[in-house]
Amino acid sequence: MKAGTETLVLPEVPEGSKIEIVAVNPEGIIGLDGKVTTPENDTDVIVTIQVTDTNVHRKS
Repeated sequence: MKAGTETLVLPEVPEGSKIEIVAVNPEGIIGLDGKVTTPENDTDVIVTIQVTDTNVHRKS
């Protein structure tokens, strides 16, 4: 993560899909909402995202 970054911008996904952050390592630099706590130095961060097809309907 480059020092001075305020928000992580996620890639666009096709209509009918949802993208979200599910894990970040190290913790504390990027929140699951994408907000960045600016590190003092450039820091490598691993972000795990999940893409979900919201058009899938389940029967109960």
